[in-house]
Amino acid sequence: MSQLVLQSFAPLGLSGERTALTGPAGKELQRRQRDFQLKFPARERLAQELFNLIDAQVTASWHGAGANPASTDAVAAGLRFLLLLPPAFLADVEISPDRDGAVSFDWFANAQKQLSISFGPAGELHYAAILGPVERASGRLLFDDSLPEEIARLLGRITRT
Repeated sequence: MSQLVLQSFAPLGLSGERTALTGPAGKELQRRQRDFQLKFPARERLAQELFNLIDAQVTASWHGAGANPASTDAVAAGLRFLLLLPPAFLADVEISPDRDGAVSFDWFANAQKQLSISFGPAGELHYAAILGPVERASGRLLFDDSLPEEIARLLGRITRT
């Protein structure tokens, strides 16, 4: 992965403040962790899609004039979520801006299996899922930089054949 992509994480609050080690050892550990997490081409492509959502023209092309570009905080939360996703869930996800500045991750297996997760700037995620002909799930969770159990469960249900 290029240094340019790694450097672009710093403005989004991923500059290493959560690394237990300090100094050069902490920075090296963080660099290796990011290299490992982003080594999959799909993850790198999706990260670039997230960064592109900050551009007002991208959001306007989705929602028309007057739509807010994705907020930096929503993109940062989306990126942290992307880094937590197991590789099996990267292939079929679509990322899009919401009109209010949030960022959405969507999985559409078919008409009966769908999941949408939205990240706003307030540090929470909203989700809605169709799990079959009559079963639905939705809610709001605090996103604390770990993959919520409910989201992992829903992803497993959506992506199973």
